[in-house]
Order: sequence, then structure tokens, then C-alpha cells
Amino acid sequence: MPHILLTGDVNKEMIDKCLVGLMKAADDKSVDVWLCTEGGEFYAGLAIYDLLSTARSQGKTIRIFGFGAVMSAGAIIMQAGSRRYITSLCQVMVHYGDEGADNKEEARQNERMYKKMVDIFMDRVTVSRRTVNKWMDKDAYFTADRAVKIGLADKVIGT
Repeated sequence: MPHILLTGDVNKEMIDKCLVGLMKAADDKSVDVWLCTEGGEFYAGLAIYDLLSTARSQGKTIRIFGFGAVMSAGAIIMQAGSRRYITSLCQVMVHYGDEGADNKEEARQNERMYKKMVDIFMDRVTVSRRTVNKWMDKDAYFTADRAVKIGLADKVIGT
């Protein structure tokens, strides 16, 4: 089974790693993605989420293994997995890293992206939209066990 290792900052280089890995695994039925990131560029995270979700929608099984830290844009990427595993010491952090807007159009775009993030989480979590909105307002940290309990991951692996 092919593996894709996504570690470090979520950025263009990580998009490239993901795309190359998926292209190499084009004939395979499944791929394992190992994810460890403290976050990075929001739009890069969405691009990786889109790549993995598209592969999943085309019948490929995407198993994502979170280890170390799966934070910010990484938490979004994690949601693209068919199965989402998390190591026992992994920490998950969810927030909306809005840097403000200089004009009305940027403000509207920020609001659209905020809603998109909430929708991505709502597809998988077991908590209310109100709770997810609260996560977005501050850095919300979760242990591996808690992440599974609320639906950010499917299963804790390891000790």
C-alpha cells in the first residue's frame, strides 16, 4: 500500500507532496497518509483536503494517520480520510485563524471560508454546530481520546 508523508507547514510544498503521492498511487485501491502538522496556510489546507476527498469520492480508500500534532489546517485535512486514525499522544487543535479584513470583499470571503470550515467539521463530528462555532473562536485543543469521542478522528492507535 502506498504511503504519503505530510509533515511540517501546510503550504504549496505539502500540496505538491500530496498530489505526487496520489499520482503514484493512481492504480492502487487505497493509500495511507501520515499527517503531523501545526498548521499553515489555510488555502493550502483546503487544496489538500480537496485532493484527498476527490480521491476518496472516486473509490480510493484514504486512511489518514495523525501523529504528534494535527492542528489548524491539519485538522481540516484529517477530515478527508475514509478512516481517520490518531496516535495516543497526538494533540488536535481546531480554530479559525482569521487575520482580519481590509475591505468588505475580504470580510465576505472570510465569512464564506469560516462557514466552509464549520461545514467540513459538521460532516464528521458528533457535536452541535454551536459547539463547532465556539471552537473556531479560540484555539480548541483535544487529546486523542477526546478527538475520537467528538468525531474528529475514528480510532486511537498505539499505547
